[in-house]
Amino acid sequence: MLHKLTADNIEGLLGFSLVVFWQPGCEPCKAAKEIAKYFASTGRIVYMCNAKEEHALKKRYNITVTPTVLLLEDTVESGRVEGAQGSLEPYMEMLEESVTHEQEKNS
Repeated sequence: MLHKLTADNIEGLLGFSLVVFWQPGCEPCKAAKEIAKYFASTGRIVYMCNAKEEHALKKRYNITVTPTVLLLEDTVESGRVEGAQGSLEPYMEMLEESVTHEQEKNS
């Protein structure tokens, strides 16, 4: 399930979440939404954030291009993939790096 992320609900994020910053009319954003749906179907927590409407979040996370996919731990950025990607690989690498980092932190 995809959730909507806004400035009103961001402080409620706990654990790892994927956040897709998108905007209307952005063709590559449509592909990013499909990737977000895939990750949501695997049980990951995925949020969609409209960069045109959520100026405070766009500024907070320094979003300069859409789509931008962030991996957040609570509300802290721990990974980023910017722009259109041709495959799932960059997203999978970002997730694997965060898992490795989390395992090292807990050792």
